Amino acid sequence: MLKKIVMFVAFIIFIFLVVKGNSIVGYSGLAMMIIGLIGVVSELYIYNKRYQ
Repeated sequence: MLKKIVMFVAFIIFIFLVVKGNSIVGYSGLAMMIIGLIGVVSELYIYNKRYQ
């Protein structure tokens, strides 16, 4: 149960990084969006690894 809560909180943080990075012009906004994207994709990988 704790792992699900941690994954949910991390997902919200990564989505926030993508949305906030979209509103910032420049390389810092791009870096925020890339970090958020890497986080979301890694969470999808961890989730789907169980069902292979």
